[in-house]
Amino acid sequence: MHYNYFPIEEGRFMEYDVKSIFHDDASGIHETSNYVLKVVIGDTLIDNHGRIANKYYRFVYDELYNEFRVKDLWSTIIDQGRAELIEENQRIIKLVFSPSSEKEWDMNAFNYSNEKKVKYNHIHKKFKSGSFSFDSTIRVV
Repeated sequence: MHYNYFPIEEGRFMEYDVKSIFHDDASGIHETSNYVLKVVIGDTLIDNHGRIANKYYRFVYDELYNEFRVKDLWSTIIDQGRAELIEENQRIIKLVFSPSSEKEWDMNAFNYSNEKKVKYNHIHKKFKSGSFSFDSTIRVV
């Protein structure tokens, strides 16, 4: 099923260099912030559907204290061939398994946001970014 594309083993972590750009043309406010975001898969919990899910900690690096500080806590699960991430109480379908070019899904099928159809366009492809090299990746568009 290729569940390894959405690893949720406790202790697994990812770090991202984030650039956030905010534009409010009406007020003339334009702000850019850069930060390091660390995501850590935590222990299990029972979600609001009675399923066993994992805690999904998000940390932001605090340069003043030279440490990561908890930003928020979400949850994540792989269930019925779907990888779901619950962000701010909104369930989003991030991936469907097994990845194939024929699959298309609505990321927002389980929340109140507008429909957002997505699909795979690169499946099991090698990818290199800087000094990082991956032998098999997928891309959702």
